[in-house]
Order: sequence, then C-alpha cells, then structure tokens
Amino acid sequence: MPDSKPALLIMQPHLGVLASFLEPDFTVWRFWEGPPLEATQTIRALVVAGEFPVDKHLAESLPKLGLIACFTAGYDGIDLAWAKARGLQVSHSPGVNSEDVADHAMGLVLAAWRRLAEGDRLVRAGAWKPSDKMITRSLGGHRLGIVGLGGIGEAVARRAQAFGLTVGWWGPRDMAAGGEPRRTGRRQRHPGGHLPRHR
Repeated sequence: MPDSKPALLIMQPHLGVLASFLEPDFTVWRFWEGPPLEATQTIRALVVAGEFPVDKHLAESLPKLGLIACFTAGYDGIDLAWAKARGLQVSHSPGVNSEDVADHAMGLVLAAWRRLAEGDRLVRAGAWKPSDKMITRSLGGHRLGIVGLGGIGEAVARRAQAFGLTVGWWGPRDMAAGGEPRRTGRRQRHPGGHLPRHR
C-alpha cells in the first residue's frame, strides 16, 4: 500500500538530523542517499539550507513540488522570481539560530579580549611560564558596538549587558519600545562587528 504521508526531500546532509522529527508526519527522502526514481513523483517539498543554491533542474523534475522550506533564517540560495513563476511557495525560519549565533559572538569577544586562543597555544606548546602570565582586563565597564539590532544583535546585547558591558548600536531602524541599548549617532565610530572598544 502506498505511503499516504506527504513526501519531502532533505537536500543537505547536515540537515539530516531533522529526519527523526519529520518522519512521524512525512515520508522523508534524503538527497545524498539517492532516492528511488518513483519518489520523484510524490515529493511535495524540498527542505534546504537557504545559503545553498537550489538545483532548478531537480526542482522542475518534481511534478508535485509545491514548497521549498528553508531551515535557516536566510534564503540567498533561492531565486524567488523563478520560484514564484513556477507556483512554488518559499518559507524560511527567521530567528531559528539567533541565540546560537549570539553565543558564538560572545565567545569570540571573550576569546579575543582575554587572549584565550593565544594562552591555549602557549600551554599546548609547553611554553607557558608562571612568570609570564597574560594579564587581561575584565569586559565590565567597556563598550560594545553592535551594527544592526535585529534578532542576533539583540541577543548579543543581552549577553553583553550581563558581562557588564555598555552596549551601543547602529542600525537603519529604531529599536522596539523598552529596548535598553543606547543608539549611537551616525557619525560616532564603533568597532566593526562584535568587538569591544578600548577606552
């Protein structure tokens, strides 16, 4: 008996972890495993990472395809005009990884400010000496400039404030009411990205 569940095709191997969540409700095929030819007649959706270009030839070979679902906030790999012309819906996942990216951003700030990578290399090379300790200052009391205060920028700001940083930001839109970080003037210079500013 044919499977009555809607069929979808996961395109990138690193998205394969989604299969276990999808399989109760969908027939899940994995592109890198080479789905059987008959599967092409049933696939209704492609699950993709939005930064990868969609294979248009493949998509056009799937007669029941109606959706390209990006499991990412971005969808740069999707030709929206092409998709619209073929009646394909395109979805994406805004905010899906904002907290994770903010964690990494603060990790990089800490690593750079406290010279963690440099210290790690010294220890691993056996070159660390008690007399040559690297003395670094706390982040507290310094400023962090954030360019753009969307989902990721806002999440970085929350973390930065917990470390005692004063947060300044610049962006094309105003913050939502009640936001705490202070907006900087257009002419005020801040370090690029998520770098703490020395005083």
